[in-house]
Amino acid sequence: MRPFVLTIPAIARGFCISAIAPPPATAQSQPVTVPRLRAQLDDEASEDGQLPSAATLQAQGDESTQSQAEVTQEAPAEDTPISTESETDEDSQTIRITVTGEKFEEDLQEVAGSVSVITAQEFKDSGIRSPQEISRLVPNFSTFANGPRSNNPVFNIRGLANDLNIVGVGQSSVGIYIDDVPVDILTSETALYDIERIEVLRGPQGTLYGRNSQGGVINIITTPPNEFTRFNGLVTLGTDDLREAQLSVSAPITDTLFFSLGGSYLETGGFIRNTFLDEDAASRQDYGFRGQLRWVPSDEWDIRIGADYENLDDGSTFGPPIGDDPKEVEENFLGFNRVERNGQFVRVRYTGPDVVVTSISGRREWNQENATDSDFSRFDASVGLAELDTVQYSQELRVQSPEDNGRWRWLVGGFFEREESELVGGIEFGPAGAIPDFGIFAGSVNTNAGDFIDNTYAVFAQSSYDITDQFTVTAGLRLEHRNFSMDRRSRLTLDGSSIAPVPDYSVEASGSILLPKAALEYRFQPNVLAYASISRGYKPGGFNIISDSPDAAEFDSEISLNYEVGLKTSWLDNRLTANLSLFKTDVREYQIVGFDLPNQVTTVLNATDADIWGVELELRAKPTSRIDLIASFGYLNTEFQEFTDTITGENLSGNQLPSSPEYTYALAAQYRDPGGFFGRVELSGFGTYFFDQSNVAKQDPFFLVNARIGYEFDDFALYAYANNLFDQDYFSSALNTGTGDFLGSPGDGRVVGVQLRASF
Repeated sequence: MRPFVLTIPAIARGFCISAIAPPPATAQSQPVTVPRLRAQLDDEASEDGQLPSAATLQAQGDESTQSQAEVTQEAPAEDTPISTESETDEDSQTIRITVTGEKFEEDLQEVAGSVSVITAQEFKDSGIRSPQEISRLVPNFSTFANGPRSNNPVFNIRGLANDLNIVGVGQSSVGIYIDDVPVDILTSETALYDIERIEVLRGPQGTLYGRNSQGGVINIITTPPNEFTRFNGLVTLGTDDLREAQLSVSAPITDTLFFSLGGSYLETGGFIRNTFLDEDAASRQDYGFRGQLRWVPSDEWDIRIGADYENLDDGSTFGPPIGDDPKEVEENFLGFNRVERNGQFVRVRYTGPDVVVTSISGRREWNQENATDSDFSRFDASVGLAELDTVQYSQELRVQSPEDNGRWRWLVGGFFEREESELVGGIEFGPAGAIPDFGIFAGSVNTNAGDFIDNTYAVFAQSSYDITDQFTVTAGLRLEHRNFSMDRRSRLTLDGSSIAPVPDYSVEASGSILLPKAALEYRFQPNVLAYASISRGYKPGGFNIISDSPDAAEFDSEISLNYEVGLKTSWLDNRLTANLSLFKTDVREYQIVGFDLPNQVTTVLNATDADIWGVELELRAKPTSRIDLIASFGYLNTEFQEFTDTITGENLSGNQLPSSPEYTYALAAQYRDPGGFFGRVELSGFGTYFFDQSNVAKQDPFFLVNARIGYEFDDFALYAYANNLFDQDYFSSALNTGTGDFLGSPGDGRVVGVQLRASF
């Protein structure tokens, strides 16, 4: 290892030197509405049928600045009502980022694992507005829109993805947390503002987090209210009739009670045109609110109560066939995707001299209604309808050692989650889709529905011990038990009467699993940390409402064995950090969405064996106080080792896993002048990825360029920006139509606009 380590300073020096150099169909009437669809399902069949703290990129130039940085670390905003705004000496060039992803406050370079961080300043500078956009700065993390932005996207970390809710209710490979509270995958398009830090942890996190996440965790920390009054506002105007506004305020009520309140609004016509109806096909109108009360009665107690509400209204689901113009569709029905959700949480933290106790209670409720032209043409053949209603309750309790506990750090936790869901899917047939010989007439509606109950119980623990000042061992264990059930029903409805094509049925299952973890870390030098870990990952199974048979309704859980080695280094007086990781993941019963061509429906399949391995490199450089450089590269090799499609009988062994780009890379370079000028250029690239397990349809490599330029005053800033500057056409995901065509979900086109920001 030493020869490799010795080469890094030379590479780093060259990197920094180069960085500072000058540089005949008719339009169909509206289909059966979702409320009517549910009412029909309820009819009887006829007799004929059956610890957040400030994320800092702190400058430490002279001794007084260094001292102030140390004080900030010792008194995190988590436990006391102090300011969370990082302070930077503009003449300093030191990189220092504090994270809490492993439940203890520590420097990013001290974490023995793959963690990417977007600080508060980087969040503002990059123009990120939703969780889906985080992936553009993180290696081997990809987000694929699955139709409209507010629909269930595919979140993929190191080849482990999530998208199953279109056919059943399981769980995601990627966990999303906002202020320690687990949230649903539909939160992927929630508006982000007043952000303190975003952390992306890659690899299984079941020994540290309440909800199990075998692919990784997106940990979003908002700025907590404190004794300082803050106001932040953002107004954006852009092409495609884009109008966006965000507003947040935080202030003290008393010496120990503080509040924050914020809201957001977004409206756009989108960039996809329905040429048959001559209307915008991807228009959006989203708005939401968020509020929080924080009570700090003493140095030991920190109590927060929060609530949020969002309403998202998007356009049609999918676009044109792969290979066609992604900005045009010809459909006789203008689809929609509507999401309404709300959430509440209570977070209580006690910090004593010998123990820290944290309790997080959460409730989330959401409703999604979707209608799309399911024949994807100008002909009146069919319209697809779907609705998902879910209520989710969660409770997590953690007991852990205090920050300063000598050589031993430990954490023990318990977690409970109950999720109650109703998923309804149906097809309304038009004149062009009627098949009288099979009992399908114009106006008939075929629906499947399932009522799901999912209970999860887990206990988890992790302990780290410093055997010497250089050598640390970590061990963790998670025990999880889950029981889940589905009541499934099917109806065929015409002119107010309905029959049950197949008998209704109920299924239930339960199971327990142990998930161990072990890790070693060794510090060769104060600025060089090496680590190795092995852990077991798990993604629960579920039930599929498409299946007419109870024997075929259940799909199995994924189980993975994950190996990782890594190196974290800092150079040039902490002006450059370079982190490298190599990983391998063996997955059994990999869950994927398949297409049942004879029945024209999607379903869930389990691949017997899949193999994943890859490498990740992340660099940060601050060659001068005015220049910031961030670069990352991820390579991913995925392969089905053993997989026979049970629907088609085709042997797909040797194919690549879907929605897993062969490589990802990112480069961001920005300049901020003390006089007020600001400029940033951001490059994101993606290698080849396939849209399904057959590897028939794929997206070739492409790259996107974002640019931003502006002038920053004391309290205001004005920017001009361009996202996807060169208007690169690409498809994010695709749907197998069963006819040999894949209908694509196009990525966002070019957006050019201006922003006005106010902060005081």
